Amino acid sequence: MRLPVDKPRLPEVVERFLVDAGCSESARSKCTLSTRLYQDLGVYGDEAHDYMQTLSERFGVDLSGFDFDEYFPREFPGGNWVERTIRWLVPGLGKPRPASQYRPITLAAVEKAIDVGRWQP
Repeated sequence: MRLPVDKPRLPEVVERFLVDAGCSESARSKCTLSTRLYQDLGVYGDEAHDYMQTLSERFGVDLSGFDFDEYFPREFPGGNWVERTIRWLVPGLGKPRPASQYRPITLAAVEKAIDVGRWQP
């Protein structure tokens, strides 16, 4: 009989970040330091903005130089406000870029940013 292997606990600061950002307990229970915010947790758009705002405001991480569009799709993608509005009014219009085209943000990168106080791509 195989005994279950305990997954390593997340560092306390990463756990606190996830709680403060609003990540559910069930999602947190599956997280490791290699968990990616968008690709694994499905965080994007306004929710991703809230996660990064939490990182900045509650953990003092300098996000100057952080380009949101490299890491997350927007809630309503589009080149300008007219296109975004049309996509919002007509869901499913156009296809978003595949997840593989966004740079991943792992929880290890979040921990490092908190440790050094600034975002490091």
